[in-house]
Amino acid sequence: MPSQVFFGSARQARLEAKETLPAKLDLILERLRVRDRVKGETVAIKMHTGNNIGYSTVHPLFVRKVAQAVKEGGGKPFVTDVNWDVRGAEERGYSSERWVARFTRQQGRTRNTLTPTSVHTRASRSGNLLG
Repeated sequence: MPSQVFFGSARQARLEAKETLPAKLDLILERLRVRDRVKGETVAIKMHTGNNIGYSTVHPLFVRKVAQAVKEGGGKPFVTDVNWDVRGAEERGYSSERWVARFTRQQGRTRNTLTPTSVHTRASRSGNLLG
């Protein structure tokens, strides 16, 4: 079965708030039923914050909307990126205060490189996850 992809065009038919990309992300989050899927779960939101030179990154507003949806669903979101990108992320506008979620290195909250854990997806039965 092919994956379903949701797309929100940056094009606006009218100059109205409901036509903006943030409003379209809200609709996508609703269609994905994010709030229904995360209760009691710790949810990693993987970012690329630019490594001090990147400017084509996901705007913090969109990250905040995803983190807020996870929180509203009873989940515990945290935003993560690789260690070398996290160091200067706040200088580029990425911070826990703006996201309503903590920001941590990809090694995870326990600073372990890999923690074996059980993964249950259609494609795999077990594997190693960072954390």
